[in-house]
Amino acid sequence: MKSFKLLALAAALCVAGVTAAQAATVNNAFVLSNDWAGNPGQYNSQFTISDVGNDAFTQQPVTHVANDTFVDDFYFNLPESSGVNFSLSANLSPNAEVSFSSAIMYTASGEYQYSFKTMSFSPIAISGSGLSLTGGEYALEVTGKTLVNGGAYTGVLNGVPSDFVSPTSPVPEPTEAALMLVGLGAIGGVARRRRG
Repeated sequence: MKSFKLLALAAALCVAGVTAAQAATVNNAFVLSNDWAGNPGQYNSQFTISDVGNDAFTQQPVTHVANDTFVDDFYFNLPESSGVNFSLSANLSPNAEVSFSSAIMYTASGEYQYSFKTMSFSPIAISGSGLSLTGGEYALEVTGKTLVNGGAYTGVLNGVPSDFVSPTSPVPEPTEAALMLVGLGAIGGVARRRRG
């Protein structure tokens, strides 16, 4: 019985070792180019995000292996103060190829970290908006897990110059407007009943 337990323990350790050997954390860096073309005052700057291609620093092809954890840094430059938002989604073939864990914006030097006012997150899609940045170099760091060999994701990052960001007033949803009208009607009914 003792040798069976020892054999079972050895088998469990081997399986754990193989699993641990297969999963790795892979750091990748990409440089995003934009459509500003050196023209300050353009209304919009859109960066296409893709984790496919060569690493910007090592110039080696980025490989995606199932069960690997990834940390992808997307570096970009804003020529002037801008409102920034982004949206990413996992490629589906037919199932999700990656699962997202987080997205963080920071200066390219890594000194400061910024938070988006609004974040929407699911394992296969992530987005953020409401971040104002001054002109300069920044990085969007995306983390997650590759679910299939060759797994990938795509998305966009938009920078809208602050001069062109117009304040918007919130518009109530139809159900909120209906509920508000019902409430006003109830208040009016109570006031009328008190008078008469």
